[in-house]
Amino acid sequence: QPTPPPPGMAWRAQPQPPPPAAPEPADWSHLPADQRLERELELLLAARAPPPEDERNRRATVDAVSEIAHRLWRGARVRMFGSSASGLHTRGADLDLCLMPPHPPQINAARRMITVLGEALKSAGMLDVLPLPSARVPIVKFTDSHSKIQCDICVNNHLALANTALLAAYAAVDPRVRPLICAVKYWAARRKVNEPYRGTLSSYAYVLMVIGYLQTTEPPVLPCLQQLARPDGAEQVVDGYDVWFNDDARALGEHFSRGRNGASLSQLLAGFF
Repeated sequence: QPTPPPPGMAWRAQPQPPPPAAPEPADWSHLPADQRLERELELLLAARAPPPEDERNRRATVDAVSEIAHRLWRGARVRMFGSSASGLHTRGADLDLCLMPPHPPQINAARRMITVLGEALKSAGMLDVLPLPSARVPIVKFTDSHSKIQCDICVNNHLALANTALLAAYAAVDPRVRPLICAVKYWAARRKVNEPYRGTLSSYAYVLMVIGYLQTTEPPVLPCLQQLARPDGAEQVVDGYDVWFNDDARALGEHFSRGRNGASLSQLLAGFF
C-alpha cells in the first residue's frame, strides 16, 4: 500500500471554498445513463483543467522562491511536490514547495529557517506571508505576488517528494487515472467531505482510495508498483518508510500482456462509488 500521507500535504489552516459547479450539460436525456455521465464528465474535466499558462506560472513561482532561498543558503534548492508535481492538480490548486538546504537541518534549525524564509519572502513582495515555525511540520504560507497562486513551503520533506514521484508514476500508467481522480476530488469538494480538520478525509486520501480501487477492480487498471517485478532485497528507505517502486515500462508491458481493463471513465467512476 502507498505510504502514509507525508506531513504538510494534507494540512490546511483555513477551509478551502468548494470548486464552482460544472457547466450545465446539453439535453442528453435521450442517451443511456452511462453515456450521459460520460458526456458530463467531459464537461467537468474541461472546466477543471488548469489554464494554458498554469504550468509556466508555477515554474516561475518555484524559480522566484529558489532565488530567494539560494541567497539565504548557498546551495539550497526548492522543489515542487504534491498535486502540482504529480500532474493531479486542477484549476486554482495551491502549490506545495519543499526547501532542500545543502545540509539537512534538525527540527529546531528547520523552525529558524522557516522564520528567516518568511521574512525574506515578505521583503521580496510575496503576499499574505504567514510563517508557522511552531507547527508540527514547520511551513510558510504565502501567495505569489504575480500569479496569485497560494503556496506552502516546508523544509527537507523527502517523504513528500518520494510519494509525489509514486503518484506521478501511477498517473502515467493509464490515461483514465488523472480524470477519475479529478472527478472524485471534485465530488468530495462539492460535498464538503475533503476537510480533515473537520473530521473528513483529505484530498490525498481520496487519491489513494482511487488508486486502491483501480488496483483491485477486475481486471485491474493499475498494478501495485511497489510489488511489480520487485527484485529480492530491493529497498529505498526514506524517513523510516520503504518507498521503492517499479517504474520500468517493460515490466508494465509484461504485466498488462494478460489483458487490460476496457471500462469507460463513467463505468470506473460508478464502480468506485
